[in-house]
Amino acid sequence: MVKVRSQLFAMVDLLSRTQKQSFLLILDIVLAPLALFITCQLMLNEVYPAAIVAETWTIFGILPVVAALLSSAIGIPKIKLKAYESLAVLTTALFAALLSLCVLALQSVLDVPFPTAGLILFALVFFLLSVGVRVAMLHVFL
Repeated sequence: MVKVRSQLFAMVDLLSRTQKQSFLLILDIVLAPLALFITCQLMLNEVYPAAIVAETWTIFGILPVVAALLSSAIGIPKIKLKAYESLAVLTTALFAALLSLCVLALQSVLDVPFPTAGLILFALVFFLLSVGVRVAMLHVFL
């Protein structure tokens, strides 16, 4: 395991700061629809919640773009993993809350039925995924 970690660290160490920030931005882009899908799973207690996914497909399509813009605006990708502490976690919480409000706005504008409890659950799931993945990367890479 130590050898694998040192190889991963060596690989990450070769990346430029811009490449690392791009990777973290892509991470946010991928985690947003994943969190929405997990939220749908939890709300309907189904492995594949086809009914709600079919109704909210437009949100699934727009959400990665919104997440990318919001993440860049707040500066989430610029937070270094080794500096991921309480202020960075609070910034991530702000990001999750704002992203949830964007889902609310999309839901209203696109007239997509989505429960209010689902928006709160989405914010919590996204926050936990985002923080969890970053902390895991911190422990694996550094």
